[in-house]
Amino acid sequence: MTFLTRILRAADIAEPSHAEPGPAEPFRIEVDPVAGLIRVTRHPLASVIDLGQHFALLESEIAAIRRDGLPLRMIVDIREATVDSPAVAAQIGERVHGFDRPGDRIALVVRASLLQLQVRRETPADHRMFDTIAAAEAWLGLHG
Repeated sequence: MTFLTRILRAADIAEPSHAEPGPAEPFRIEVDPVAGLIRVTRHPLASVIDLGQHFALLESEIAAIRRDGLPLRMIVDIREATVDSPAVAAQIGERVHGFDRPGDRIALVVRASLLQLQVRRETPADHRMFDTIAAAEAWLGLHG
C-alpha cells in the first residue's frame, strides 16, 4: 500500500512529512486512496483548536474517498492519547456521530482503560475497539 502522509501541527493545518507525531504534532493522517483506508494516529491534544483542524483535514480525506465510491476503512490509533477534557470529549462526540455510512468500518485502537470508557461513551456503537493495530487490521480485512 502507498500512503500519503499528512502531519497536523498546531501552527499549520497540514504539511507532508515523514516525521513521527509528537507533542507539536498531535495528529498524523495517512491515506491509501486506492484501498479507501485512512490511518489516524493521535497523541495528547494541546487544545480544542487542534481538534477542529484535525477534523477539517480528516473530513476532507474522507470526502475524497467517498467521491471515488469506496467504503471508508479507518484505523484510529489513540494508544498514546490521554483522557480528554469534558469539552474536548463532547466536541469529538459531536463530530463522529453520523461520520460513517453503511459498509464503512472504523477501528479504534485504545490502550488506557479510562480512555476506553471515554471513547465508548463518545463514539457510535458500530465503531469497534481493539488493543492492538494487528487486531484492527484483521477486522478491516487488511491481512490475507
